Amino acid sequence: MSKVVVACVKWGNKYPSSYVTRLRNMVRRNLNVPHEFFCLTDDGTNLPDDVHVVPLTENWTGWWNKICLFNPDLFPEGARILYLDLDVVITGSIDFLLDEELSFSACRPFSGKQNVRCNSSILCFPSGPYRYLYDGLKVDGSIVERYPGDQDYISDLVKEIDWFQSDKVVSYKFDLGSTFWGTALPEKIRRGLPRIAPLPAMETVLPKEVSVVVFHGKPDPEDVAKKSYKGYRKAPFVSQHWQ
Repeated sequence: MSKVVVACVKWGNKYPSSYVTRLRNMVRRNLNVPHEFFCLTDDGTNLPDDVHVVPLTENWTGWWNKICLFNPDLFPEGARILYLDLDVVITGSIDFLLDEELSFSACRPFSGKQNVRCNSSILCFPSGPYRYLYDGLKVDGSIVERYPGDQDYISDLVKEIDWFQSDKVVSYKFDLGSTFWGTALPEKIRRGLPRIAPLPAMETVLPKEVSVVVFHGKPDPEDVAKKSYKGYRKAPFVSQHWQ
């Protein structure tokens, strides 16, 4: 297998350094492949000593910093990059994410958003062939105005995208029945409904085959680890695995 780099991106103050530490710990427990852990960040303080800190040098904001992942100069030559959002919760083996027979892998688009072929919470790809994504944004800053986000940009330019196994990589919002009123209603409508008093016994159940739970948008893992959050059920599996 190619040299494996597990990477995350920490920008601004949305998530503290403890999120990087938790992610590094979860990867260490659940990835049975030799690897190095990289963090692309504008603030490398309070990160574990075994994390390779890579400064973010582009003047990009928010999720657009993920596009730095496609700059092969930041990683060992010939590496295979496994990117994970800081707010994923790993609950089982993630060896399957590194399938070398696939060129570019990503999460399926959980929300059914039109014209988007992937969710970029988890990505896996060989370093080098996708440099054009980085070079394109570096040369043309107007891309951030033409595309709603990084995954729209990736979906448009990467012609072949494989999805990770849908029974192993799931959305907390859409796949686990995590709300008190179910997941049939779009989130925009659910936000407008009156809050329902949480019931202690109503908890999110994690199917045994799931290996990664993606927390895109709100709530974050910490919001539901020990209690319900704005209509979302408590998720006990977070306290068990997110550490």
